[in-house]
Amino acid sequence: MPFVSCIGKNQTNDSFVDWAPFVSANHRQHSFTFFNLTRLTYLTFTNFSSTFHLHGESIDLTFINGMDEIGENAFQPLNEYSDSSIELTFTSPQHFKLADYAFGQGAYYEIDIDNIQYSHIHNLPYQLNLKSMDGARFYQMNIRNCGDIEFISNGSSTIELIGITVNNCSLANASLLIESLSTGLAGLDLTSNHLTAIPSLEYFQQLRAVDLKNNFIEEITVNIFNNMASLWRLDLSNNRIRNIESDSFVGLRLTELNLDNNRLTSLQTLTIDNQTTSFLYPLNESLALLVISNNFLHDLNPLKHMTNLNNVIVCCNQIKTLDGNIFEKAHQLKSVDLSYNQIEFIDSMTFNGTIINYLNLAGNRFSSLETNESLSSNTSLFKNQTSSFLYPISSTISSLSFSNCTNLIEINWFIIIKLQTLFYLDLSEVNMTEKSWLYRKTDVNSEDSSINWNYPPGPRIILYGIRLTDNDYCLTKLIIDILNKTTLIRPDNNDANLFNGVTSFTNAKIFNGLTLMDGLINNEIQQGFPGAALIIIQYGKILKQTVYGYKLKYNENETLIEQPELLILYTMFDVASLTKIYATNYTFMHLVEQGKLNVDDQVIKYIPEYSGCNLDNECRETRLIKDLLTHTAGYAPSNRTEQIIETKLHFQRSRGDDPLPIYSNIDYMLLDLIVESISGISIDQYIKINMYQSLSLTHTLFNPLVNTTYQKMDFAATELNGNTRNGAIMFPNVRIHVLQGQVHDEKSFYLMNGISGHAGLFSNLHDMTILCQIMLNNGTYGIYSVPK
Repeated sequence: MPFVSCIGKNQTNDSFVDWAPFVSANHRQHSFTFFNLTRLTYLTFTNFSSTFHLHGESIDLTFINGMDEIGENAFQPLNEYSDSSIELTFTSPQHFKLADYAFGQGAYYEIDIDNIQYSHIHNLPYQLNLKSMDGARFYQMNIRNCGDIEFISNGSSTIELIGITVNNCSLANASLLIESLSTGLAGLDLTSNHLTAIPSLEYFQQLRAVDLKNNFIEEITVNIFNNMASLWRLDLSNNRIRNIESDSFVGLRLTELNLDNNRLTSLQTLTIDNQTTSFLYPLNESLALLVISNNFLHDLNPLKHMTNLNNVIVCCNQIKTLDGNIFEKAHQLKSVDLSYNQIEFIDSMTFNGTIINYLNLAGNRFSSLETNESLSSNTSLFKNQTSSFLYPISSTISSLSFSNCTNLIEINWFIIIKLQTLFYLDLSEVNMTEKSWLYRKTDVNSEDSSINWNYPPGPRIILYGIRLTDNDYCLTKLIIDILNKTTLIRPDNNDANLFNGVTSFTNAKIFNGLTLMDGLINNEIQQGFPGAALIIIQYGKILKQTVYGYKLKYNENETLIEQPELLILYTMFDVASLTKIYATNYTFMHLVEQGKLNVDDQVIKYIPEYSGCNLDNECRETRLIKDLLTHTAGYAPSNRTEQIIETKLHFQRSRGDDPLPIYSNIDYMLLDLIVESISGISIDQYIKINMYQSLSLTHTLFNPLVNTTYQKMDFAATELNGNTRNGAIMFPNVRIHVLQGQVHDEKSFYLMNGISGHAGLFSNLHDMTILCQIMLNNGTYGIYSVPK
């Protein structure tokens, strides 16, 4: 909505502000930005409440540069607005000396403190006085990029918070901060703070997510997380953890645990009576995602007892053998990454009982897909009978990677053709030999030579880095028949010798698309592009699902962050104008199906104020809903937002003059108002209730940082300097910080509070895939049907 902005450009020690000149009626959001204001005292907001009657509205106060001191009860006058959303932002304050009770005992939606200059100026730790916030209530507190911080407090303090983020600082005594927080805390992020130990968190029984990545933690002991029954996500990645005591997670119901890039040598420990146990045992029935890559593990024995596992990522360890039934109770296990270990042997029953559809064994040392049953099973009846570790998952596996398995000298295609749902087989950088094209039955009693793939289209076989010789042309008819039902994917066409002139093999398709994308995108990232998430699906099967680069790479001053945040599959994005398709269009499909509107209706039927003619005698009454949906109402691509509801808003052309549409956000902003007029609720709630919830799209929503547990670091950043277009545009209260989790579109953010028919939706790769697939499926996804 419209905003009021006050920009003080001259440095001043005067703490009094006369608010009267900035009063304006009927605004739902009031934003004030101060540059170089050095002091806040009780005088600053003395006449604020008498000037602005803002109950239930939004108040944003931003202080950029200069801030040296905030006096006692400086914000006390704002206590009157307990039913309003108050946001405080301090960017690059100087000394930032906080007096006791500086923030009074008020209620604030968010406080954001970024880049305190004190430690950089004085080469001493900045002392953050926790007593300044004693008795205050914050929904979210963020402290970032502030150098060395030492927490101090004159006596005990209690700060009521729902979520707190302290990132990229150096904390000398985090325990004092933790002791000051109320027990209602739901989210804690202490990423990149040089922490060597973790204060006890067991009193925070409502904590749901804890991020402690990128620190120097060496050990996890008991009484840190014990009995935190609400905690579902714990990220301890990129630390120096060598030991986790066996009772560390007692009483937890974690569903996600990330221990990537630590120094663990085993998942097991010995009790005082010399019994083998594991810190994972308390999580046997809850843990769904386990990430333990880049450690020094030699086995995965404790995973035998886990019943809820869905995704295991254990790449880059020192595992040599995969024993039988290590996932025997993990009946929901779908994704396993064991790449770049030292695996030489895989038992035929390793994956028994699972439903794995993604298996990554790249960069390991096994030489064959077969296992001699006489070695792995006591039930073998035939001395030379063999089996394969792939058979237990033959009905579920769709994506399989053996890339860079340089010891894999024998590939039995009899095994490959039994993988019924196989769609993606990566053989990149495998050393092809005369045994790479074997066809040998693994069961001496089996006469079955049928190909079990779903064909067409058959699997895609990736051959990146493969140099085929004349010997590879000597293929049996069976192998040729198999390969004729696949698509061979090469990153280039430079190898003219690849099956050149083999007339019996001319139906095999060779193209360069998928793996070439990796090189193109990674090259852009090397040139400065932050990151990307890519999924490619054909015939309902995933060909490629890859994330690249970083979700946050740069500071707002365009310098590289010391430890950029990697993109992950769950990273959420501002999908911008895709809001029009996957929120607004789907909403109107549903409304039409329910008989609540007709696209041939006039807009004025639902928005009575939408009437009158402009100076060119172009009248609103002639505009239909379908004109807005098809961008043929005649609105120009851009108009000042305050003109949109004015009677004399100019139409760029008459309705129907030209069949070609004029793409305009205004069309979909009006459609948003129509949804609210018909349903009585905003478009974000309508689409959530009638579609997203039915599809379990938990990562697709508007205003994702409002009344959710999501934090800014769950999102990919959209722009370095807010809406300034890298400093080229300035206007009152313009956002200048790196945007993350806030809609980038100016009209959506400033005019529509982040909820609009044209922009404002956030989603991730998984959810967007479902929304796209619904369109490809003509309105269905599984048992769900759109628009019904």
